[in-house]
Amino acid sequence: MVYAERPMRPEHGGRVELRLVSDEQAQARYEVALFDAGTEWRAEAQIGDERALDVGAWSGPSAPPAWLEALAKTLLRGTVRQHQAEGSWPRRLTRWRPGPGSQE
Repeated sequence: MVYAERPMRPEHGGRVELRLVSDEQAQARYEVALFDAGTEWRAEAQIGDERALDVGAWSGPSAPPAWLEALAKTLLRGTVRQHQAEGSWPRRLTRWRPGPGSQE
């Protein structure tokens, strides 16, 4: 998984980015990147037939925060709903969240 551009890191909270790598009718593969102010995690996710979701092992210095990983899985499930409604897989999705306990 190699990106040409430098990822934008949030000053606070976390950001999830999904990029479509390949798709075949009811299946898709996404590169998943999670960011907080100081750390980046990456994994590959496979959405299979019957809406099965498999997120591979995370690369990074430690495991990502559970809330950020949960956000990524929620976005991936949303791509399945979008595919069912529109017939195409989203090419790229990016979402930022303030994180648990934030006053924003």
